[in-house]
Amino acid sequence: MESAYCVLAFQNTHAALSAQKALAEAGLSPLMIPTLREITASCGISLRFQPEELTAVLAILGETSLDRALYRLYAVSSGPGIRSVRPLDESEF
Repeated sequence: MESAYCVLAFQNTHAALSAQKALAEAGLSPLMIPTLREITASCGISLRFQPEELTAVLAILGETSLDRALYRLYAVSSGPGIRSVRPLDESEF
């Protein structure tokens, strides 16, 4: 069974915790996860959420004082024995 989700990877722990708090206060429940091995530039903490929440996540983060340079967005798809991770470009959302 294949699954797809999005991941926000952060440059530092403070940014990850700030984003998680802002999203939770807005009613979303991103899952805090260890950063995937395929994502090399990160503090080690990421937030996982569903692709259909992407627009809301970006809107909420856009309303915070969190610098856009402190996080990167990835699309992840996985199936039996395989996982694909690719950065999402801003033109995709």
